[in-house]
Amino acid sequence: MAQASASTSSPFCWTSQPPKDEGEQVERLLQDADPDALRSFLLGELVRNHDLRNRFRARFDDEGRSVEEYRDDIDQLFDEYTVEYPVVTEAIDFSHFFEQAEQYRTRDRYSEAATIYRAVAEGVETNEDRIDAAYDYYARTFQTALDGYVKCVQAADLDDGERQDAIAALSERAGEAIGPYAERYQDAVDTLDSN
Repeated sequence: MAQASASTSSPFCWTSQPPKDEGEQVERLLQDADPDALRSFLLGELVRNHDLRNRFRARFDDEGRSVEEYRDDIDQLFDEYTVEYPVVTEAIDFSHFFEQAEQYRTRDRYSEAATIYRAVAEGVETNEDRIDAAYDYYARTFQTALDGYVKCVQAADLDDGERQDAIAALSERAGEAIGPYAERYQDAVDTLDSN
């Protein structure tokens, strides 16, 4: 199973640098395509492909989704991996969340990226009781998401109230989480408080 990554590469970004043997053909098809037909094709693909839809929204939508909406998606992944067995015994691929967050970051939309990072961290932490293997993978995923959240909160142009809300969200999880998760949340709170 693929490991989580903050990489910006994705299977749908290849048209900017497609394989040499297909680049000219794809470019020609894009130039020659009827705009209405191209729009219809894109809409169909967005309906069918949840990950592509999220990346599309991250690139073009001016209103991001809430932490709760992303958390629902993450909880659904855990549900899908525990249909036949009550615990997760392999690494769930969260890379599409990190790719979407990176799309927001490249557009300097740090608050939206922070929302995704927070959802991933909380999603892993609150589903910890359903994880029965690949502990290091989930610990790294949690830490990558938490670090991303902190960096985006630091980079975002937040007023004092928004910054305090961002810190309070971590403080709340630090108080409710168990073991190393609580400690890592508190470290993140301390980092944001010191800046």
